[in-house]
Amino acid sequence: MVDADTDQPLRGVSTVWREDSFHLLSGHYFGNGPMQLRASNEDGIVHLRSPRKDIQGGLVFAFPGYRTNYGIYGGGQLHLADKIQRTGPYFYELVPPVKTMTGTNHTFLVRMKK
Repeated sequence: MVDADTDQPLRGVSTVWREDSFHLLSGHYFGNGPMQLRASNEDGIVHLRSPRKDIQGGLVFAFPGYRTNYGIYGGGQLHLADKIQRTGPYFYELVPPVKTMTGTNHTFLVRMKK
């Protein structure tokens, strides 16, 4: 997590993770979370343990004085937007514009805007 204007790391960014899936054959929803992750460290790093490529989940990054970033992680990519809209009781979608990033070793640089 870095400041979008200065590229300086942001310590203390709050991050929430929610892992979601829907079984098409049974019609059952399965969810894990939401889980509050440890806040970003002095280098602006947030750790999400063992994000396999087949996992899809939602992320919310928040820091006082900055816009909240909403994300969807899946397939080795992180999709970010400033707004979301509900599409059902358990799911939401990102409202365009959406920024898509492909990570290196599951690492992404999230720029927080004021």
